Amino acid sequence: MNTGTQDHPLGIFAGKSNADYHGGPGKSKSTLDLVRRSLAHFKHAQDSTDEREETAAMLLGSATHCAALEPDEFEKEYALPFDASEWPDALATTDEIKARLKDHGLKISGRKDELIERLREADPGVQILDDLKAMHAEEADGKTILTPAQWRDVVGMRDAVREHPRIRKLLTNPRGKAELSAYWIDEETGLLCRCRPDWWVGDVVFDLKTTDDAREHSFERSIEKFRYYVQAPFYLDGLRKAIEQGDEPLPEGLEVPRHFVFGAIEKKAPYLTAVYVLEPESMEIGRREIREDLSALADAIGRDDWPGYSRDIKPIGLPAWRLRQEEMEDEQGVFVQ
Repeated sequence: MNTGTQDHPLGIFAGKSNADYHGGPGKSKSTLDLVRRSLAHFKHAQDSTDEREETAAMLLGSATHCAALEPDEFEKEYALPFDASEWPDALATTDEIKARLKDHGLKISGRKDELIERLREADPGVQILDDLKAMHAEEADGKTILTPAQWRDVVGMRDAVREHPRIRKLLTNPRGKAELSAYWIDEETGLLCRCRPDWWVGDVVFDLKTTDDAREHSFERSIEKFRYYVQAPFYLDGLRKAIEQGDEPLPEGLEVPRHFVFGAIEKKAPYLTAVYVLEPESMEIGRREIREDLSALADAIGRDDWPGYSRDIKPIGLPAWRLRQEEMEDEQGVFVQ
């Protein structure tokens, strides 16, 4: 079955922009997440012409990734809004400009732009708030504007990540590469697949996750909720396939990946950080679901059939973990109302 984009180059590529990567062909881990929810969700997302709305959480995550993994690019990509309080001596109103003209013994009649020009001739160093706003707008043109609170959190997370000894060792290695794009053909289905690791150095792939709570028991819930247990094997196995199927050698400093490391950074001060490696059992569950998702997608493409949820009436109850908790409490003699 040929369901992939066979004419797309395969292998590992540098220099592809984030927009080009996400707007290009190939099935990604986020594709698998849609398929796992329903094939109807995948079909809708594929056919939709609506641009994906970036949430505040997504913006914070993207900015943190840039600041931590590509620090030289951060201030090229992001900016703060104009803050008039940084320029306490700047003249803002017509009355303020007229008062300064009067100090210089100059006439105060005319339009605001004429008054400003007259004042500049008399005082070339004068600060005009409108000029400062225009300069800031020119410097920030094309950049993503962060609020002061967002900027504080992004810089705080960046610094915390780079202070963690394990992560610092990875991210300060000059042989590491950020945001490479990988493409390969899944041999069982013929689907073109892709991934874009945050950071890759030696045989280690590092992925940075912002989170509300980086403690082990909490991040385990994130691993299940966001299917990070699928991401790790999808990236590791996919990168290996991309290397095998590509024509170009790996960039210097990279090896066939063997380890996938999560860095979990809390989004609020003190921005505590933890590092995790997925257990083998969870990796194998992820691999099984990858196969299920890709097979389901390939079958749907072949039949052009995109079902949603079941139309049958089904029984439903409390989650399995809650029922187990009730059983344990009952066995231990705890009174359960």
